[in-house]
Amino acid sequence: DPSMGDFQYGSFTLLLAGVTSPRVGNPRADPPTESEEFAGQARTFAEQRILQRELDVVLYGTDKSGVCIVGSLLHPKGNISVELLKNGLAKMTDWSVRMMSPADVPALRIAENAAKRANVGVWHSYTAPKVSGASEVNGLVVEVLTGDTLNILPDGVAYDSEDKLMKVSLASIRAPRVGNERVGRADEPF
Repeated sequence: DPSMGDFQYGSFTLLLAGVTSPRVGNPRADPPTESEEFAGQARTFAEQRILQRELDVVLYGTDKSGVCIVGSLLHPKGNISVELLKNGLAKMTDWSVRMMSPADVPALRIAENAAKRANVGVWHSYTAPKVSGASEVNGLVVEVLTGDTLNILPDGVAYDSEDKLMKVSLASIRAPRVGNERVGRADEPF
């Protein structure tokens, strides 16, 4: 594009938004570091699909150091991050998925869950967590501890001590925390 002038070409480190793959070791480091399991397969998978190709890059921002750019790499057949997740060659990372458009996130979650169910790649020994205790509670909300945690008195239970209450934390929610005067921490902004 001639309108770009001297800024037509550039080089930068791109971190794929929403995912992290196993790290490749560095034998020249002091001390040398070993590659994580499936690092070689993840690297080969990505190289075969993206090297020497013209691809679209969607940029979202930078990492906390401001050195690396966070974005998505769009292959003609789809987002490379989704394919890495599908094949068990990456895991989702919350810090960078928050930069993405909310419409793009479900595809990542579906791909990771499919890899978990198929026990492929980094999920080869994954077993789904077992729910212990009640998965559904009917009762009276006695106290709201924080925006995401409640004390509930189950139906049919007489309240005679705090031990009868069930402390329930809502999943996938993090409310601002109340401060602590003893350590000098203020309330988080609401």
